[in-house]
Amino acid sequence: MKAVAFGTLAEQTGQLPLGKPFRFTGFLVNARGSKSVVLHIQAIESVPNPL
Repeated sequence: MKAVAFGTLAEQTGQLPLGKPFRFTGFLVNARGSKSVVLHIQAIESVPNPL
């Protein structure tokens, strides 16, 4: 699934470490000219590692 973020939220997503769990909340929209959907990210929160 594709996801987009804008402004400071987009800057934050660029700084997230790879391999760590995160929860993204937002809303889904139909992608233009496609049958797929895009998640518009509105919030990010860290998820504790289950180990």
